Amino acid sequence: GRAGEGDTLKDALLGLDCDTTPMVVTFVNEDYAQFVENWIVHARMCGIEKSAAIVVGAMDATVLQLARKWNVRVFSMEHTNHSFGWGAQIGVVNELIATWRFSTLMCHVDMV
Repeated sequence: GRAGEGDTLKDALLGLDCDTTPMVVTFVNEDYAQFVENWIVHARMCGIEKSAAIVVGAMDATVLQLARKWNVRVFSMEHTNHSFGWGAQIGVVNELIATWRFSTLMCHVDMV
């Protein structure tokens, strides 16, 4: 596979340099898949990928497959060390900052 493909957070981060690549991360389940697709389209229109990586935490298998079609870095929340559910988001963001040393912006897909 190519960099950023796989099911784990580590897989999603492959090929990224934490010293030079900020990350915009969002989490989504199937119910909000259209929101995240819209969010990705508009983030790309704004040129965000020129200076940051978009990463999606998939809360279910449907979003994991959709995010791959959208060509973004994605990982399954089922493969994290954090308890599953919406509360696990903070654990993942903490891991991105503390363990992986990424500058991280967490963004809900239904915000403007």
